[in-house]
Amino acid sequence: MRLGIKGKQVLGVTSIVGVVVVVLSVLHLSQLARVGLDESRARAELLANAVYHRAREVVNAGADPYQAMRNDPGLRSILESSLYSENVTFAAIADVRNVAVVHQDRSLEGQVLPPGDPLQRLLERHAVAQLLAIYSGQGKNLEFRQPLVLAPSNTEFGSIRIGISTLLIRDQLSLSLRPAVATAFAALAVAVLVATLLSQLLLR
Repeated sequence: MRLGIKGKQVLGVTSIVGVVVVVLSVLHLSQLARVGLDESRARAELLANAVYHRAREVVNAGADPYQAMRNDPGLRSILESSLYSENVTFAAIADVRNVAVVHQDRSLEGQVLPPGDPLQRLLERHAVAQLLAIYSGQGKNLEFRQPLVLAPSNTEFGSIRIGISTLLIRDQLSLSLRPAVATAFAALAVAVLVATLLSQLLLR
């Protein structure tokens, strides 16, 4: 079936608008992904700093740093409240062998914490790579890590580990994207309507 001039005009305008809408939607989603990762890093850093300051006070007061942290209710309270932070999957303090000393889930204490992909490494990549990482597969666990040091020797004796889920970030992005998708389809429908009307007016 051959298209007439009117049909070709409508198809051409629709194709151009469709390509523009797709490109703008991808750019918009990439920016949302970047913002989501930045916000997750900021929340993880804020939580890690709170854990760090409390741990430093506890360790300075106790002979055995691990036992002192394990027995401190204030530190446990901070770790357990971490689950109220968006996109955070866990918060823990691990020793230099990556064994959980204090964990928001007590059943995981004494177990080796598998390392997650560094959150900062993903933040340093370009926007499209970040978008692909967030939407790939079943998601992955990213990790924000901050070392713990003993004063005054500055000897590292462990690290604060904050887990971030790309799956949770993806859910947030999907919710934010719905209005943009609706707007894109509306723009496409208007473009088709305008192209049809113009073709009828100009080709009488």
